[in-house]
Amino acid sequence: MSTRDKLPLWIFASACKHFNDAITGIDVFTEGQTRANIDKSDWCELRIDGPWIIDVSRDVIQVKSEINVLIGTVINDANMYQESLNHTKIIPAFANFKVYKYGPASDAENDGTCVGAMILEPLRDNNQRVEVARFGQIDPAIRLLQSTIEGHFRMTIFV
Repeated sequence: MSTRDKLPLWIFASACKHFNDAITGIDVFTEGQTRANIDKSDWCELRIDGPWIIDVSRDVIQVKSEINVLIGTVINDANMYQESLNHTKIIPAFANFKVYKYGPASDAENDGTCVGAMILEPLRDNNQRVEVARFGQIDPAIRLLQSTIEGHFRMTIFV
């Protein structure tokens, strides 16, 4: 397989490692993992869209990906700021990160070497790098606030 074919795996694995290492003080899951007791403690879930691969010129590609983190905050009547405190644990993780050839060890091409770096891009406003969206309490029967933090990343590489 070519580098182009492997990029989705390498970006996904590298993003998971980066965000899992960077987020502390709250349980981190990756989309699709089983979450137990989600209404008993605060948690966040990493969700990765893309990558979208664009041919810039011969042997040069640009890769774009959107990463968002869904946050579940148990409603705490004693601390109405808990959701904002959880955001402060996650926002710093939205930073440039290196993409490594991570994947199943059975594939010799997944040797851990660096492919490039995903760069955090501005959103609508050139000064805004991440967007926080608060959805509130989705289900009145479950004392849980939900919100997301989203960032867009780009990498240009020679193939």
